[in-house]
Amino acid sequence: MSEQNKQHLEERIAYLEDTIDKLGLEMNEMFNTIRSLQAQIRILAKRQEEGVSAVCPQSEETPPPHY
Repeated sequence: MSEQNKQHLEERIAYLEDTIDKLGLEMNEMFNTIRSLQAQIRILAKRQEEGVSAVCPQSEETPPPHY
């Protein structure tokens, strides 16, 4: 194996290791996002089961401004 081929392989390995590290960080961020979204879904599901609505009843709505 020539010195040039060896250097090329070492560069390629370094590049691939860097890519793996970056992908690992990205996966970690996605995992945290998924956990956060799952927690939000649980909260929304619990509210729905309890009958809590994000929409006010018509009687509690403020009337729109008249122009």
